[in-house]
Amino acid sequence: MAKNDFKPFATGKGANVTSQPDWEALPALLSGFTAGKASSAQVNKALRQASFIAAALAQYTASKSGKDVLDDGDLSGFIAKMSAAFGKDFQTLDATLTALAGLATGADKLPYFTGNDTAGQTDLTSVGRDIIGKASIADILTYLGLGETINLAKNAVPATRRVNSKPLTGDITLWASDVGAISADAVGEITDNGTMASANAPGWWKVAVSNSDTVVDFPTYPGGSKLYSYGYLFVEKIGDVWFQHYYAHIGANAKRQDWGTVPNTSRPWVIDYNTANKPSASDVGALPITGGRLNGPLSIGTDNALGGNSIVLGDNDTGFKQNGDGILDTFANSQHTVRVAPGEMQVLGAIRAGDAKRMTMTSSNNSVLNAQFHLWGDGNRPTVIELDDDQGWHLYSQRNTDGSIQFVVNGQVIPDNYGNFDARYLTSGNVYTKGESDNRYVQNIQRGAPVWPGKVDEYGPAEAPAGCFLTQARHDPTTAYGVTFAYRPLQMWVGNGWRT
Repeated sequence: MAKNDFKPFATGKGANVTSQPDWEALPALLSGFTAGKASSAQVNKALRQASFIAAALAQYTASKSGKDVLDDGDLSGFIAKMSAAFGKDFQTLDATLTALAGLATGADKLPYFTGNDTAGQTDLTSVGRDIIGKASIADILTYLGLGETINLAKNAVPATRRVNSKPLTGDITLWASDVGAISADAVGEITDNGTMASANAPGWWKVAVSNSDTVVDFPTYPGGSKLYSYGYLFVEKIGDVWFQHYYAHIGANAKRQDWGTVPNTSRPWVIDYNTANKPSASDVGALPITGGRLNGPLSIGTDNALGGNSIVLGDNDTGFKQNGDGILDTFANSQHTVRVAPGEMQVLGAIRAGDAKRMTMTSSNNSVLNAQFHLWGDGNRPTVIELDDDQGWHLYSQRNTDGSIQFVVNGQVIPDNYGNFDARYLTSGNVYTKGESDNRYVQNIQRGAPVWPGKVDEYGPAEAPAGCFLTQARHDPTTAYGVTFAYRPLQMWVGNGWRT
């Protein structure tokens, strides 16, 4: 049940309210209360009368509209609910009914409408009252004495009327042509040794030809065979245009159109395709679903820019092309990417697997165990190359984040050439320590400080000391002999220091 927040005030038995006679005699009933001039009973009386009506209206609205009436201050919402409630018991004012209600009533008066939502009255005579009281049209005609007249006038037309210039003064015979129609009966027949063009009158012609080869213009399939030679020929003529439609009894049909006074035997026929005469793929220039030959390039969703014996897919220069005996090429945006030839496949560019710089190649038919080759990487190992099979991994090589490379084999390494090893296997005591090894080879070479030797004679010093090499010889006119020399010692880093 819908809720009603508006309740009547002071309606209980023995409520503190002024009596009705005292209320009606109260001077303030017209002027209203002034300050300090009203008793609580008088105020309660005023509140009860106002709240009683409000509560009654609110309860009616809630009950009839089925919606809650709440003390929420929503005036427009309450008006909408109140209107819905009134609509349950009261009819909306109607202009048509208002027009009828505005007529003055009187004896033997019949109201009628004079226009939209306007009405008038006319006198209702005894004859009119009798006609209104009849139960059927037949009773009205009998009352008016028109029964016999109606029977005589049935199916009658005025004698002044004519049909194709034939007066209707009596019974007449009409043909289909008299009313511009075509007869439903056959107007002629075509048999052996006749022609289809001989059907030169509009209408249906019967075709009964036992040997269609004797009819020179009989409808013929594109392959040369004749249509079934029993059926009907429908002939139309509009002005000087002739239309012939042949319908064979087994469902095939043909049509042709000609111009002139009569149809012409030389005019070819158009054979209709239908469920009785389904076209073959070759008839409509198509490939059968069982397969066939396509003479030219194939384009799917676009034009073909590859040409030759090719198929393009969506993009006019992306697809497959046969480029010689046993050679199938793949193109992407006109770029040659893959070639498949007898016994081989060429990839003309990089091979990439996936979109995460990863690649896996698997062999499952050329070895006893299934093997995989992996190329991948992550933040800790930028590039990793791995080889494994069903029993585990064989080897891997990885580049570390510092740029170094690590190569790991899960097993024994047996090189074919041991030239880079001192011995195949070295035991303790038969190997150099790192310090010993460092002291056995030169790690770096440099020149020492220059030395300027004195002059022995006009020819200079005999030679540079051992381990030194000449670095300078120059003419010096200030010296006694005019020539100076310089040499430097050769220094080598061995172990942990330079040696001269």
